Amino acid sequence: MLFTRKFFTMLALAAMVQFGLVGCGGSEEHDHAEESGAHTEDDGHDHGHDDGHGDPAATYEISVAGRTITVEMFGELVAGASVHSDVEVDGDPADAIRVWIGTETGDSMKSRTAGSGGHVDIEVPAELTDEDQLWVEVQAGEEKSTGSAGL
Repeated sequence: MLFTRKFFTMLALAAMVQFGLVGCGGSEEHDHAEESGAHTEDDGHDHGHDDGHGDPAATYEISVAGRTITVEMFGELVAGASVHSDVEVDGDPADAIRVWIGTETGDSMKSRTAGSGGHVDIEVPAELTDEDQLWVEVQAGEEKSTGSAGL
């Protein structure tokens, strides 16, 4: 097989994506290892640490399916952008946690994290209205439950 420059360029690009060498586009520095959402409580992860985002601009607590979900947003809500967020679960881990800003119908892009919480970038709708809220969906098996908090 003849290796071409294009082949090596594609191979290098794939390696950069695989190993997180391509930035997420944010101006803040932060640890991409936490963004995978694949950690568990056994990892010794403490949400009280400084993850490079600084202090949260807003914190929301939403009770859903017997759990308290805390969402910390690091930055202002800017229409059409995303906001770095940490999701923490107080209670039994779920199969998945989804968060979004918008209406209950979920027309907005949903961001998913592990059932025990983690880092997500929540997409902000192109047009924010007074009716938009922060929504959390907890999935445990086939059952999905939602809750919300006003912005």
